[in-house]
Amino acid sequence: MTRQDKPWTVQWHIAADGTVIRQRSKGDQPHEQLFGTHATNRKLDLADLEALDDRIARNQRFFNVLSAVLTGVGVIDVVALGVVFKCQAHIRSDARVTAAW
Repeated sequence: MTRQDKPWTVQWHIAADGTVIRQRSKGDQPHEQLFGTHATNRKLDLADLEALDDRIARNQRFFNVLSAVLTGVGVIDVVALGVVFKCQAHIRSDARVTAAW
């Protein structure tokens, strides 16, 4: 399994003062810090942070599906408009031929 194929590993760190740090790594890479540090107004548990990761992943999947569906609908609309305009142009050209007779 190459480094690109390995999943991201996320680590949360909660400091004594309540500051939260989120880090991630892929494969054997060193961890990189994400989003800086987060000051909190209440004491967080690790379960809270893991639930946050789950909600973010769920929302990301939802918006990926939504954007794919909207892109598909847009493509279908463009194709349908092309067909309508082509048919309309064909009807106009037939009307000109009929009028010439």
